[in-house]
Amino acid sequence: EAAGLPVTELERLGTLLSEATSDERATQSENWRNCLDRILTWTIDNYRAGERPIIGDTLEKAMLPATKGTGDVGIDFKEARARLMQCGLGLKEPEDNSQTLFLAVPPDGAQLEKIFAGTEFQKGVWMHALRQAPHDVVRRDLKNGQVVKIAGRAKRCLLVDLAKLYALEA
Repeated sequence: EAAGLPVTELERLGTLLSEATSDERATQSENWRNCLDRILTWTIDNYRAGERPIIGDTLEKAMLPATKGTGDVGIDFKEARARLMQCGLGLKEPEDNSQTLFLAVPPDGAQLEKIFAGTEFQKGVWMHALRQAPHDVVRRDLKNGQVVKIAGRAKRCLLVDLAKLYALEA
């Protein structure tokens, strides 16, 4: 009231606040997306043909067929899985006949701590952030289907459905 806002007219107050914060809200993205973006843009500490691959690029190539003579050449599942393991992540094929792959994000791991060091997602907070995603994008209801072996250890992971994730971005 002291600032001149119509506190007794809730609808008008809501409209004023919405207009005043619209630019700021437009530049914000969802917490789970920020967390996932941190993962997808992380550079894997492994040189391949003079380049250090990025996690997101590795995932996209894993989803492509290995076609000769085109610029978009896929990589096989085993190679993609090996690259991701270096970052403490896993890759899982679907148990049904769907065409998607799942990025497996475990609740702990030294490599994930390195990825999230200095961010609001460090110390395992990445799991809480990823749980904010839509249920069909980040699967957490598959019970034993969420157990993925990463570097020889079975871990219960959140599974990012890559087909659904990339469909959201299209």
